[in-house]
Amino acid sequence: RRSIYAITLVFLSSNPNAQVIITALQGTAKLGYVLFAKPYDDESDGKMNYITETLTALSLGTLIIFHFVDISDSTRTKIGWLDVVFLVLIVTLNLGYIFNKT
Repeated sequence: RRSIYAITLVFLSSNPNAQVIITALQGTAKLGYVLFAKPYDDESDGKMNYITETLTALSLGTLIIFHFVDISDSTRTKIGWLDVVFLVLIVTLNLGYIFNKT
């Protein structure tokens, strides 16, 4: 997953449309894998990964809005802050889960 992400950023640097689409598809594919394959033995690990991937997919959704939808600067700012909230929530939930697990 990380390799595809890095390759996308490096080799498609002149085509941001393709970067956004590939990154969004990759996030959606990972979410689908976590939902349907259930690759984790521990149920709490699966739930935490499901929550993380859902928030990541929502964050990627803001990339699509930024890139393909013509919106005002104030709306962009609000959506940008929503993206920051998603990312802070991901980090906070994962840290809480790690500390609770130990």
